[in-house]
Amino acid sequence: MDESGNKKKHGQPYKIVGKLAVELVTVIAGILIALFVNSIQEKRADKKNLDETLHALSLEFDKNRDTLKVYLIDFKDSGTYWNFMKRMLP
Repeated sequence: MDESGNKKKHGQPYKIVGKLAVELVTVIAGILIALFVNSIQEKRADKKNLDETLHALSLEFDKNRDTLKVYLIDFKDSGTYWNFMKRMLP
C-alpha cells in the first residue's frame, strides 16, 4: 500500500505490454497468412496464363507449319525450287 492507503499496481504496466504484444503478434501472423495466400493465388494465375500462352503458341506454330507446307508444295512444283537447290548444293 502507498501513503494514501491504496494498493499499488506494480504489475499492471506489464499486463498492458503483454496484451499489446499478443495483439501485435496476432496481427502480424494474420498479415503473413494473407500474403502467403495471395502468393499462392498469384502463382496459380501465372501458371494458368503461361499454359494459355503456350497453347496459343502451339496452335499458331501448327497453323504456320501447315501454311508453309502448302507454299513448299507450290514451290517444289515450280522450277524455282530445283534452281534454288542447285545453287545451294555444291
